[in-house]
Amino acid sequence: MDCEFHELEVLVGMKDILEKDRPLIVIEIFFPESDGVEGHFENNQYLEIEKMMLDQGYYFYLITKEALFRVDKLEYNELDRNYIFSSKKSINRYIPHAEVKSII
Repeated sequence: MDCEFHELEVLVGMKDILEKDRPLIVIEIFFPESDGVEGHFENNQYLEIEKMMLDQGYYFYLITKEALFRVDKLEYNELDRNYIFSSKKSINRYIPHAEVKSII
């Protein structure tokens, strides 16, 4: 999901789908510290996304070149801002790309 600052609106609009179908979501998250975001949305939008998805029982995985990292909350990372939201919790916090099936 790359909705250019409208990710929260899309997630709110698909709330019933999140509850019923539990889809895996790949999403770009912007933070106040991110380049080029000034004036595009409220600075705390990522917190609203975080709360909504936690309430839906989702887990967060930061996507990096090396692996996925299960994180407890959405946090700014200078190099990576793409996440996977999954209703499945991995046993390990570090997930090599070859083992991504464990959260699908």
